[in-house]
Amino acid sequence: MEKFNDKEALKKFGANLRQIRNSKGMKLEDVSAHSGIDTSDIGKIERGEINIAFSTLCKLAIGLDIRLSKLVDFDF
Repeated sequence: MEKFNDKEALKKFGANLRQIRNSKGMKLEDVSAHSGIDTSDIGKIERGEINIAFSTLCKLAIGLDIRLSKLVDFDF
């Protein structure tokens, strides 16, 4: 069994977030306006630079108009 790697998980989550945002044709500013999360923070999340709270995860789902589960639907 492979050991869990926080940094790798954050990068994969961020890449998934970016892919979803791009597939919806949204800019960082669009997600920010709908979620209330600053654009610079969304960029940091997409780059895997910060770990986020559950409430931020919920705000991202609302901002992207998707189910919460889609944000964490990726393989490690």
